[in-house]
Amino acid sequence: MKINELEIRFEKYWQPTYKKNSLTLKDNAKNLSETIDKSWRYLLSDKNKPALFLSGGLDTRTYLAHCPKKLKCINLTYEKNRESDAAEKSCNLTNQDFIWQKLQKGIYPKYLEKSACVNSSMYIMDAIFYGHEEILKDIDVIFSGYGIDWFFQGWYL
Repeated sequence: MKINELEIRFEKYWQPTYKKNSLTLKDNAKNLSETIDKSWRYLLSDKNKPALFLSGGLDTRTYLAHCPKKLKCINLTYEKNRESDAAEKSCNLTNQDFIWQKLQKGIYPKYLEKSACVNSSMYIMDAIFYGHEEILKDIDVIFSGYGIDWFFQGWYL
């Protein structure tokens, strides 16, 4: 949206493309890896205490494997399970700090209104990230890998 004294105008700032490229799997993997590295360097350039909501899925583990700084990795689940085990093992392998936090029962309805305001009522997933102020108090930025699987045309990684 562009606003000036005469008008309010809506313009698309980004148009996704779903055309497949002709690169090999190896070349696409290299491009993805380089892009994630470049993104981390940019996003962390002025941060000293970063954290990552680490689900244990391949999406956030991919980000974790590329991170050039020490992270506080936070896993949120209702109980310890295979995903939290994968997250903890990944932190051990990459020498990162791991924190497991039990999700509060009823967290979705509790933060529904806040979540709807933040993401235009598109998704409720971000509601699980609210209500954990105690473990977030020493952090200057936090990341989530939620949605990276969309880059792979819906394939869950």
